[in-house]
Amino acid sequence: MTKRSKRTNSVYSDFHYEWDYWGCWYCGWKRGRCAPFYPYDLEVAHLIGGRGRRKEDVRAIILLCTWCHKRAHGERVVVRGKVLPRITLAEMLWLKRNVDFSNYDRAWLRTLKRDLPRARRPKGGIYASARN
Repeated sequence: MTKRSKRTNSVYSDFHYEWDYWGCWYCGWKRGRCAPFYPYDLEVAHLIGGRGRRKEDVRAIILLCTWCHKRAHGERVVVRGKVLPRITLAEMLWLKRNVDFSNYDRAWLRTLKRDLPRARRPKGGIYASARN
């Protein structure tokens, strides 16, 4: 287990406190709701990961439930016999831009990853059928 600095813990706890009532930005799950699987929690997910590129900054994080976070990392998640699709970086960028616009900074994110894809509406989750 990696040890986090006090500043990192502060960034995460402040972000959780501010956004916790929204629940998972992708699927909409909220604490206290029944879930088809357990354990289930809300986690801070980094838009840009990897050694040396992962930043503890509110411009680079979103809030996902455990299973959506696993899907964002490309892990195989099966619910009730159905394999859920991977959540792409383009979809996570769309979530950041539309849910947390005040902390969305595409130019800053490009300093971490040059070939940043265009933000794209998620194919699944609570925003799949919504109109822009």
